[in-house]
Amino acid sequence: MPTKTDPLKREAGCDSLPSHCLHHSRLHFAQVLTMPQTAFTAIILWAFGLGIVAGPVAGHFIDKATAKQCLSHDWPQEKDQLHRDWCLGNGYKI
Repeated sequence: MPTKTDPLKREAGCDSLPSHCLHHSRLHFAQVLTMPQTAFTAIILWAFGLGIVAGPVAGHFIDKATAKQCLSHDWPQEKDQLHRDWCLGNGYKI
């Protein structure tokens, strides 16, 4: 008794050997990435690359600004001791 074959499987040539079908389904999946999937992948890769490059650069500028703030005592007077303790505890000169 013949069985009905799924049209996508038949198009991929999957009505023969199972391993042949698996190979074709993998190829078919890789070749049918839609535009949103491609854009999403590109955005993820861009963000990952930006994080690798921008992370240390941002850290450097934050560290430099913190050192300047500790040296100039740029904080509210009522929080002076708290900020002094924090600066000294984190290795900044006051």
